[in-house]
Amino acid sequence: MRRGRGIIRISDIANLRTDGVFMAEPVSNVVGGITCFCAMLLTIWPELNRMASEKERRN
Repeated sequence: MRRGRGIIRISDIANLRTDGVFMAEPVSNVVGGITCFCAMLLTIWPELNRMASEKERRN
């Protein structure tokens, strides 16, 4: 079975091999965490603003 040229080049960059997989895990966690946090803010922010404006109207 023949491997594609891109696969060989990517696996040989800086001789990371399997270490690259282990180094990519925390990077993936950070990217996923930031994305999750931003999505939460975009979802919750309008509701928080609405609640704050209602509270100001009551006072």
